[in-house]
Amino acid sequence: MNVKQFRIPLALVIAPAMVAGLLALAWVSSATPRAAHAQGPCVLGPHSGTISSDESWCLADSPHIVNDTVIVAEGVILTIEPGVVVKFRYQQFNYDRDLIVHGTLDAQGTYTDTIRFTSNHSAPDKGDWGQIYFGDYSTDSVLDYVTVEYGGNGIWDEPNIFANTSSLLIDHSTIRRGSGSGIQLNNVSPTIRNTTFEDNDGSALYLDGGACFPALSNLSATGNGHDAISINGNTYVADYTWGDAGISEYRLLANVTVNQDVTLTVEPGTTIKLWYADLIVNGTLHAQGTVTDIIRFTSDAAAPAKGDWGIISFGDYSTDSVLDYVTVEYGGYGIPDEPLVSAATDSLLIDHSTIRRGRGSGIQLNNVSPTIRNTTFEDNDGSALYLDGGACFPELSNLSATGNGHDAISIKGNTYTANYTWGDAGISEYRLLANVTINQGVTLTVEPGTTVKLWYVDLIVNGTLHAQGLPDQGTVVGSILFTSDSTAPGKGDWGRIYFEPTSTNNILEYVTVEYGGYGIPGSANVSADTNSLTIRHSTIARSYNDGIRLNGGAPTIEYNSIVENDGYGVNNLDGSITAYAQCNWWGHASGPYHATLNPDGLGQKVSDHVVFSPWLTSPDGECTIYRVYLPVTLNNYP
Repeated sequence: MNVKQFRIPLALVIAPAMVAGLLALAWVSSATPRAAHAQGPCVLGPHSGTISSDESWCLADSPHIVNDTVIVAEGVILTIEPGVVVKFRYQQFNYDRDLIVHGTLDAQGTYTDTIRFTSNHSAPDKGDWGQIYFGDYSTDSVLDYVTVEYGGNGIWDEPNIFANTSSLLIDHSTIRRGSGSGIQLNNVSPTIRNTTFEDNDGSALYLDGGACFPALSNLSATGNGHDAISINGNTYVADYTWGDAGISEYRLLANVTVNQDVTLTVEPGTTIKLWYADLIVNGTLHAQGTVTDIIRFTSDAAAPAKGDWGIISFGDYSTDSVLDYVTVEYGGYGIPDEPLVSAATDSLLIDHSTIRRGRGSGIQLNNVSPTIRNTTFEDNDGSALYLDGGACFPELSNLSATGNGHDAISIKGNTYTANYTWGDAGISEYRLLANVTINQGVTLTVEPGTTVKLWYVDLIVNGTLHAQGLPDQGTVVGSILFTSDSTAPGKGDWGRIYFEPTSTNNILEYVTVEYGGYGIPGSANVSADTNSLTIRHSTIARSYNDGIRLNGGAPTIEYNSIVENDGYGVNNLDGSITAYAQCNWWGHASGPYHATLNPDGLGQKVSDHVVFSPWLTSPDGECTIYRVYLPVTLNNYP
């Protein structure tokens, strides 16, 4: 080792008070304590092997040549003076030219005298040498006004800088032209600020492991393989922000989890690209974009496709999460196909957003009732919105759905315990995939123009069903449709609308009920055990059994079309009650068939204890209902 005498500049005579002020200013100006300038001697190059005591690489001896890997031992400080150029020897197929720091590297340049770590090749290129590596026990290292370039050689393309320690400050620096990423952090959280990443083949910054929370600010990235911060898995245990460091693109290469009581904030204009990864939110995700700066969760593929990544999942204990002016696209990977967004919490707002191109449904709610509004669902293979479980009552408004597998709100079973409305949220199609129950004292309102599709299920009304449509006007559909969920519908595809004895104030008006009747023998499209039901101006058709089945109730049934049912048009099973079904169209001008009351009728069959005359002689015919209620009491006058 060649050693020179350490150069000591001329002393300056400064007043003690001025010295104290300068020291205080220096402390305040640095967010991270910096390594003291080493007292070691200047050492000439070429350099190789282990540095076991403090030394300096001085400007007078620049450039400093590194022939083989240099190791700074633990507890040792290597100081590099401003303006020094460190050149690593180029040798093809030789990977052992790194600077490995187990102690401290104090490389503090200045604005006018930067320090450079570069290649010694006459025509320098990416991967000419290895990397600057900071080991687990490295402390207080500083790279300030430093350029690191042409590194990254290795069996796998290495980063220019690799850090295994949090005790590192990189400031006012340029990391460029590496064959791997610019900087890689391994489960550590150093400070990186005022730094530029240029023309690296990998990502600007690569965070590897479950505990990387670096303090980042004022970064820029141009011309890299990915002008991004790549995250290969992470679990956030303290509040953190994406998009505030100057680099607006993040890549999630493995699952990222936000712990309970922790907030991950995503700044407006940030893009998050995912690849076979999920974002799991057990705490809070605050992704609030603007109308001009949308936040995007999208695929990391050059040619994105549905299912390139998984889901954004909000867990049971997630609170106060917001997706506002957000686009979520190309997710849904899983077995079975997953939704783009899954929520198991009520404490979620999705607003002004687009949920599209997923391999499953757009959003799935699991027994929860968040708020979703002003949101578009496009080109998802499943349903726009999928409600799974018995307690989903989300607050929905101003939604739209186009080009999805089902432009619908799918409901896999539900029990309504409070008043609710279908069809007022902007999506007019609902799919019932398991029984839906309306509790006693509760009203479910179905808005005009709504379609409800069912598949081997019942709609059970213990409370009130208010399905009051309007006459269709040209292309404007005002009527309500209860029908099969099959693309090739058939009789018996679903069960029945069943009005229990406790049910009150029900109405089916301008409603079509068709393709039901599956289930117990003698089932029907509509079963009623209550008087408190009016069926008017509606179509009850194509049941596998009866059209309307009564057992203990005598609802009002008038001005309807009751046709093509395989059983009775109206079947009253309770002989103690007379049901009135007058002024209905039964499929033929001769009226319904009854063995004794109208044996020549060629329309639907009618059971005993049903008053069916008069009837309509055409679907659009006229009819007047006359009813006489007995007994009648006549007063005698003198």
